[in-house]
Amino acid sequence: MVENVTAFAENFLLAREISRLRQLEAKVARGILQEALEERNEEEATREENRNVWTKSESVRPGEGRRERIEATRP
Repeated sequence: MVENVTAFAENFLLAREISRLRQLEAKVARGILQEALEERNEEEATREENRNVWTKSESVRPGEGRRERIEATRP
């Protein structure tokens, strides 16, 4: 009887700890996803800014905009 109560208590504590760990795991996963989303948004904003600059340079100086676009994409 005492063994059953002890086993039940241990199982309860383990289940509670597993629940806490799963909550922590979900919180970390949300943080990673949020960080990735912010990074993607920043990259997209940068690409959009670059598109605007290239379009402007092409319209202001036809012929030179293409060269600038190629140079800007080189690593």
